Amino acid sequence: MSSRILSICNWRKYQTVTKANPLWIKLHTCIVNDYNFAEMDDILKGHFLLLLVLAGRHTNAIPFNPNYIQQEIHAKTPINFEVLEKKGFIKIEEKDTYIYNNNINNIEKEIEEEGQIEGLDELVRSIVLDLNEKTGKRYRSDNKETRKLISGRLKENYKIEDFYHIHQVKSDEWLNTEWEQYLRPATLYQKSKFDSYRNQKISAKKDRFTF
Repeated sequence: MSSRILSICNWRKYQTVTKANPLWIKLHTCIVNDYNFAEMDDILKGHFLLLLVLAGRHTNAIPFNPNYIQQEIHAKTPINFEVLEKKGFIKIEEKDTYIYNNNINNIEKEIEEEGQIEGLDELVRSIVLDLNEKTGKRYRSDNKETRKLISGRLKENYKIEDFYHIHQVKSDEWLNTEWEQYLRPATLYQKSKFDSYRNQKISAKKDRFTF
């Protein structure tokens, strides 16, 4: 399995696809006015348009294997990924980097307004303080992305105690391991993982009241 991911740049700006294998994707007419697209040879233009379709099948996370990609889009000639990336049409990055960046990008879509939550500032400060105490980190409570993640989960009717519980179970599990790097708001508070983390039980071996 490839350790790198190919994604289409500005995918969320032009596409509404949220599930794999959609029946269709959008092709915006503005592409014909794009100078970088116009100066490519016709073969590479065709390759890129087919990459859009393949990206739709993979929710814009194509495993980067040139032979696999060429086979999937039925290309008879090699795809010049270097030119496509240089012109800003695609991005090729390590899987961990892609996952992290994608989580951050999803934050902007989750919550647009925070004012409806009473006492949000104090809630965010308390949650981030508890995270830092349990993990030994130094995250800031005024970070825009962190605030939006916390606000998003609170709007889904999760409580401050749920955050505290997640801090405890994941620090017990990940501290002093290779997973320690993921003891961060972008991972712990993401929508897709929050509820499963919240339902983890605190490990008995980490009982704070043993003598």
